[in-house]
Amino acid sequence: MKIGVINGNGKIIIPFTYNKILLSSKRPNVIGLKNISNWEYYNLSDKLTLILKSKFECMNIGEIANKNGFGIYKINNKYNVLFKDGSSLNKNYDWISDNGTIGIDDNKVFIFGSDKTPFLYYEK
Repeated sequence: MKIGVINGNGKIIIPFTYNKILLSSKRPNVIGLKNISNWEYYNLSDKLTLILKSKFECMNIGEIANKNGFGIYKINNKYNVLFKDGSSLNKNYDWISDNGTIGIDDNKVFIFGSDKTPFLYYEK
């Protein structure tokens, strides 16, 4: 099965060449489409816009509180935040909040600043 996107008039706006799709739960105009091993994330609002391409499959796409944040991905049982420029936080965390603002790693709680810098908030 191949996945693509058509508009309300039946016109194909993204070709049927993808094999997996992700939908934003809070912002339904943001989708992710996987083609082989790469993800393409699109904004489907008024005009089709490619937001970014990445090797990471993200959760909570388009719902990250940081203005440059895009989604949360999991790698090797750890979590990280993917930013719109394709970069990530400098390390992976045991847990990251749904909106990408708080992370826990090694019994330490971090708050992520707008410049992608983790600030230590609490240490056990």
